[in-house]
Amino acid sequence: MEKKNTILLTVIAVATLLVAVVGATFAYFTATSSSQGDTATSDVTTAQIASLNVTSTASEKSYLEYPGGIAVLGAGVKIDKEAVSAGSTSTVDYDVTLSYANNTSTDLTYSIYRKEATGEDSLALAAMDAGCRLQVTPSAGADQYAYTCTGSKDSLAAAFGDAGATGTLTKNTSEEQTITVDDETFTYNSEDAVNASYYYYVIIEYPNKGEQNADMGKDITISLDVSKATVSTTADSN
Repeated sequence: MEKKNTILLTVIAVATLLVAVVGATFAYFTATSSSQGDTATSDVTTAQIASLNVTSTASEKSYLEYPGGIAVLGAGVKIDKEAVSAGSTSTVDYDVTLSYANNTSTDLTYSIYRKEATGEDSLALAAMDAGCRLQVTPSAGADQYAYTCTGSKDSLAAAFGDAGATGTLTKNTSEEQTITVDDETFTYNSEDAVNASYYYYVIIEYPNKGEQNADMGKDITISLDVSKATVSTTADSN
């Protein structure tokens, strides 16, 4: 009887009042993975406070079921504010974090990017797809299964703005680890109009080292979180 091994991959993109979850159990090192490359995209707008609105988005495009794959997680925050009479100051605070648990025996690598935009803009959804396809390599013992991708970290990053931190999602890590991507605070005067967007992207690479049978049946959980934005307004002192 053929022995089947599985890996559980959960990728979560979270933004303000938003939970977009993509999770499934995939056949690992086999040719049957109908869910590879699923994408979840959602938008939500928080309650309006005075003349200021905070809108958030989250999405992901993931190929981490097999070695050689690349996943891109993205989250965005848009701040809209009309100009009103002078007299107050508003402050917007939110945090962006990357959390993970990597139970495989392979270190994953991550790279963070940040892009600021004005006017009508959105997450670069098309650029988030690394175009990975499953490649089967015959061998004397057992066929090897891995992704080959048309996109690379460098080619994808061209649409993602300024490069930030890079690092490792450490192997054999069962307890959730959290990495700070950004800690944002913006302050606006009431007489100023604001139409700004801030986008955060994380590229995650699963290296193909040829022999990774120890990864079979192991879990990878990754999330990019934008905390619920807090907005405080203070009247100017005379």
